[in-house]
Amino acid sequence: KLVDEGYTVKALKRPSTELSLLNDIKDKIQWIDGDLVNVTETENYLEGVHKVIHCAALVSYDQREEELIYQTNVEGTANLVNAALLQNVELFVHLSSVASIGKEKHVKVSTEETHWTEGENVSTYARSKHQPELEVWRGWAEGLNTIIINPSLVLGPGNWHKSSTQVFKYVYEERSFYTTGIVNYVDVRDVAEVTVRLMNSDLKGERFILNSGNVSYKELFDKIAAAMQKTPPGIRVGSNLIKAAIIFEKIRSK
Repeated sequence: KLVDEGYTVKALKRPSTELSLLNDIKDKIQWIDGDLVNVTETENYLEGVHKVIHCAALVSYDQREEELIYQTNVEGTANLVNAALLQNVELFVHLSSVASIGKEKHVKVSTEETHWTEGENVSTYARSKHQPELEVWRGWAEGLNTIIINPSLVLGPGNWHKSSTQVFKYVYEERSFYTTGIVNYVDVRDVAEVTVRLMNSDLKGERFILNSGNVSYKELFDKIAAAMQKTPPGIRVGSNLIKAAIIFEKIRSK
């Protein structure tokens, strides 16, 4: 989206990052190999940068990766906020997640004003998305223009082994199980469109939830399976089996 609109784009990646999805534009981007956890180098990444869109994060619910999740999501964001302040960046756009939005009791619909609440059902990943937002708000308090964007489940082309797109891999492999409940979703193209619009707006110091709609897991799996001509999951998993699976997964992770 940025390249199409004529922006000069500088992008941070790891040396091992796979770029096949960007084959048509990768030569139009100034690539930097680095790591946001590297405090001494992070400031250098932002030399000559006017606006930052920060969407680097580790999406994982694996307890074995807890330290890496916090290091990447929390420390990495704090380092980048500090670097943006030192380099006098004009705007810091932070792509977070609806996972960082609170779930207040007796509130059926979460909004941008919903307060974060701790609890036993809060995942390590959710905390690792909430805490970086505190770093962004700290930057705002210290004079950095900021915007926080909270997309729901982002659907679109991507690596099926990472992040939200694993849902396509699950259906493609014709797995058998699905759970009850609903999932909120948004198209990756809409996320890109809204992000650029907000970047060019006069809005500052606010957060924005991006969500297109909601659908049951069964309906979502059925639609994906139909598009792929695969057999959708057909066995509903009840709460007792889920609780047993959670216990087993905690033991396995340790």
